[in-house]
Order: sequence, then structure tokens, then C-alpha cells
Amino acid sequence: GAGYAFVLKSFPYQTPQDLPPRVVLTPGIVADFTAYLSGLPEVPVLTWRDVSHRTGVLVTTPDAFATQLAVLRHEGYQSIGLGTLEAVAAGRPVRLPSRPIVFTFDGGLSTDWTTVDPILRRYGFRAVAFINPADVASKSPSYFLTRSELAAMASSGRWDIGLELPGGWRSSQEASAAVTQALSQLEGDAGRQVIAFGWPALRFSTAPQTTEPVMRNALLRKQFALVFGRPATGDASFVVGRSADRPLPRVNVTAADSLRSLSLRLRAGVQAPPPRNLLGLPWR
Repeated sequence: GAGYAFVLKSFPYQTPQDLPPRVVLTPGIVADFTAYLSGLPEVPVLTWRDVSHRTGVLVTTPDAFATQLAVLRHEGYQSIGLGTLEAVAAGRPVRLPSRPIVFTFDGGLSTDWTTVDPILRRYGFRAVAFINPADVASKSPSYFLTRSELAAMASSGRWDIGLELPGGWRSSQEASAAVTQALSQLEGDAGRQVIAFGWPALRFSTAPQTTEPVMRNALLRKQFALVFGRPATGDASFVVGRSADRPLPRVNVTAADSLRSLSLRLRAGVQAPPPRNLLGLPWR
């Protein structure tokens, strides 16, 4: 009776991972995505907030996400680690794949482990999860990642872990103390060093919040090798050489993005000289 119910309620529960959606790349699907010229010394960073069957502007369905990754893999994109991206941003010589890319996920949602990770594994990509340790749950099921799920991601070899905090600090001293405390907690939960900080997407657009990533970047750079800006809409900006002195750009992928619009946003962000192949330009 009551004792059996208590055992069931208190017994550790691990949310199972979902099977990745099956994607068949038809000629029509492939034709919707036109990649830019390969071999550029620039790296796009794509950001998703929520890959699930929930509703919302920042939600991408698992089927759409799997299709995006399948097409990116078909076009020769390869995800790189944070160490390689740091070398690019610092302007140091580094060997890149023909089409490098970085995936990041904001919010620390449980679906990063249950839904996103199996799709990453299927298509051979890696990613970065930005997490506010105050949101990490003690056990499943939960909207946010649990400590066990976070530890499993960190040990999988597919995930780098970054710190995400909303900001709103009144002074540099307050910011430094908050970041130091959160960083220590996150590294303890993940069981590994955290070298990246990511500003989350704005919920309310105000001048102090909008300018804060620039104002606090010098402070954060003392504690992190990489500092990422808030995810942006519109034409993409890529991580290029000697850009580490400012928050690194990220491309926000939302429910409104089709394969065609995503490829156009990426091609419009290329900063290199025009390629010989004019079809690689972002014609509108």
C-alpha cells in the first residue's frame, strides 16, 4: 500500500532517450538548401532553444531538426570543438574541415538529452549545451536537465558544457561573484571544466540588457576562453579571426526557419571575397 507507493515515488527514474526520426533525403529536400562555397576560414554557430513537440516560436520539431542535420551532413558540414573555435576567434592558425560548424543549445532542457542527443549521434555531430545550474533538476522527469542527464551528456564525447546566466547585475563585483559561484556549481554537476559562457536570448528588450553582453565581455573573458552573444535573427554573422574581443555571434534557428531560409541566412553571412562560382552567392 503506502510503503509500495513511497518506494515507486522515491526510486530513481532515468528518462529514456527517443529514437531519432527517420529522414529520407529526396532531391526536393536537398534542393531547398544551397550551401556556400567550402574552404572558408569562418565558422557559423547555430543555436536552438527547444527541440520537441511543444508549441512556440523557439521550438523546432524533432523531424525538422533531424532533417536540418541530415542536409547539413549531406552538404559536408562538420562540427568542431570549442578548442578549435577558440583558435579561430583568436586568429591563430588552425586546420578546419571544408565546412566547419558549431551547434549550441540554450536553456538546459531535458530534451537536449532525450531528443537532441540521439539525433546528433545518428548524424555524427557534436554540440554545446549552455546551462544555468540553478535550473538543473535533482531527478527525472523534469522540464530541465537532471544532474544524471547532464553528467551523461558531458561524458558522451558529443557535448561541451557552457554556462548560461541571464545577467542583470548592478556592478562588476556582483557579476564576478555570481559567475564564479555558478561556474563552480556547473563544473561540479558536469564533472568537467567549463570554458564557454553564453548570453541567453532576450525575453524583454531593454537597453541595459541589450548592451550588457558588450559591457561585461571583458569581465567574462577573464574566466572563459569563449563568450557567445545572444542568439540573433536575420542574416547570419560568422565567427572570424580576431573576433574574440567581443561576444561571438550565433544564429537563432526557430520554428519559422525552413531549409531554404536557413541556407539563405547562412550564405548572406559569408564575409569572404565573392567566390568564382556565382551560384554560391546569397541571391535573393
